[in-house]
Amino acid sequence: MQFTDIHLDLDYVEGTNATCVGLPICCREDTIFNEVPEDPSILAGPFGAVGCGLPESALEAMLSHAAENHSPSFVFLTGDYVHSGVWLYNETENSKHISRVAELVAEVFPSAIVLPVVGTN
Repeated sequence: MQFTDIHLDLDYVEGTNATCVGLPICCREDTIFNEVPEDPSILAGPFGAVGCGLPESALEAMLSHAAENHSPSFVFLTGDYVHSGVWLYNETENSKHISRVAELVAEVFPSAIVLPVVGTN
């Protein structure tokens, strides 16, 4: 099984603005245009929203669903785990997200061999 381009956002907040036009990441309390919209259809939902990084709840649900329906011997993690807030990237931020993805995969697939694939650009 392979997981890639997860774009996890550990700072995702349900109920925040999911349409912060002009910004690469929404659904956070610290987003500059985070006024709560009147239209509930554009609020960050419990399992994500278009224009936002993936909330941890969605990653957990996705992994659990995969584990319940498949029994992989190997799990390949092929990168791009961090949200799209490039101005926030640093060793601490990236490590926090990479570690959380690895922890969840190890918890959900305890008998699988997990193989992170590292590349360069």
